[in-house]
Amino acid sequence: MINTQIIRAGIQHLDDIVPLFDGYRQFYRQPSDREGIRRFLKTRFEQQDTVLYLAYHQAHPAGFAHLFPFFTSVGLKKHWILNDLFVDEKFRSHGVGHLLIEVCKKHAIETNAKGLFLQTEIKNQQARKFYLHHGFKEDVENVYCEWIAND
Repeated sequence: MINTQIIRAGIQHLDDIVPLFDGYRQFYRQPSDREGIRRFLKTRFEQQDTVLYLAYHQAHPAGFAHLFPFFTSVGLKKHWILNDLFVDEKFRSHGVGHLLIEVCKKHAIETNAKGLFLQTEIKNQQARKFYLHHGFKEDVENVYCEWIAND
């Protein structure tokens, strides 16, 4: 961890983020699409509707955490969706994921948000264990539904 630096990324970091984001998408069985990723992230940064933290381990892009805001009407506060968290295989077991989670928690506190919300696949036991270790709780009281307009 001593050789890891976390920064809040911007459009100027796209060359470092795109390959990581591509690896993340491929982990979730999506085809490589670096140009599509570049357009997507460039738009997010331009519209300022995202917060992306980028980890460098020994000066190499190692992972990222991607946050989007939403609001809880019941809680009357902002809430952050931890939409994406990814650490390149070469840098796993170096504490990079831990540092990314901690900076996201700090961001939630500093923005006076209710907290962080995330979802992962039921079968992704490694991620589930990781999140539980970091204080997240699995919701057993609610059902999440999705409607897809275009796929």
